[in-house]
Amino acid sequence: MGFLSFLKSKNNRAFMPDFNKTEYENWLNFLEQGGTSQQWNNLKKENKWLFKKDSAKVNSQYEVKFRPLFNEYFDSATKIKSEWSVISSEKVYTGHRVELFIELCKHNIEAYRKMVALENKHNKDHLQEAEGYKRLAMLYEKQGEFDKAISICKEAIQQGDVKSMPSRLIRMIRKLNREPTEEEVALIQKTN
Repeated sequence: MGFLSFLKSKNNRAFMPDFNKTEYENWLNFLEQGGTSQQWNNLKKENKWLFKKDSAKVNSQYEVKFRPLFNEYFDSATKIKSEWSVISSEKVYTGHRVELFIELCKHNIEAYRKMVALENKHNKDHLQEAEGYKRLAMLYEKQGEFDKAISICKEAIQQGDVKSMPSRLIRMIRKLNREPTEEEVALIQKTN
């Protein structure tokens, strides 16, 4: 049976894929009807067919991108917890060690942001608390830098860190003995 004669079905119509199915499912159907992989590739190319994405393939691609980000986040979060334990037990909130700690927190925050962006792109849930945001806000609070702590809390909430940041934001505002701004109220309400 020739290529052109194969493409015509009993009803004298060309093969039409089901675009509600994945490429793989359509390819199997095509093969079952006597087509070859070479013919399939030619048809797909000529017709510029776009199929439903294969969820297993999409998840696999997501995992390949997500895993390094998660490892980077988790490794820096572990270091942050360890360093915070030393800093808080010594009660020394300035100096070289603290500057390195701040950089570590910022690195962790950047990894968290990248993870959240990827998770949002793939409609996945994400961590509700980022260690870098949490510890950096705690450090600024210990330093008496309440405005900086507020800024970190707001950024964290905007990024999706909603576990402890709304209550921390309220506490920092109270420590400054002021009323929350409209933006702050909106952020706090967003998390309720």
